[in-house]
Amino acid sequence: MLAALILGMALGTLGSVAKRHVPGAVTVLWTVATICAVIYAIRDLIGRTWPVPSRSWLVPRRWGCFGSPISDALFGASLGLGFVTVVPFIGFYLLLVMCVAYADVQRATTTMMTFALVRVFPIVFTPVTYYLTSGTYDSFVAREVNRRTTCILNSRPLLVVRAYVLFLAAGAIAQHLFS
Repeated sequence: MLAALILGMALGTLGSVAKRHVPGAVTVLWTVATICAVIYAIRDLIGRTWPVPSRSWLVPRRWGCFGSPISDALFGASLGLGFVTVVPFIGFYLLLVMCVAYADVQRATTTMMTFALVRVFPIVFTPVTYYLTSGTYDSFVAREVNRRTTCILNSRPLLVVRAYVLFLAAGAIAQHLFS
């Protein structure tokens, strides 16, 4: 949550500075976000794979093994925002562009905090639910849950849902642009 707060503030500040010093910058950002949302929505609908600006490597295991609270907090912050993990959905990057395009620190911060809450929900909900219904939630169970979740995330129905989300985002952005 702290990392999302800081990132939201930074993106909102960047947008407000760009709005003051670069005429039309916000309009360009909204236009780029709309075009990308539509293109990637079509990609998901037709089942194609196009590149997403994501890291191609996973977080090294030793990063989680430093053992100090400060290291743990920094590790969690970097993981939580998705900058050092594989994020195959363009929506994350559109969200970042939109936070800059808001050109408003409070709105960008609120957006990133909401994103962080939504992102942390399954990470907390899954182990708690599993523990309450089945007992132990250990690393073996976590791997199996992750494997099943990966299969679901790559399923055709979810790709269609992602496409609709992108079309809705594009429509909302376009409405904002032309209002």
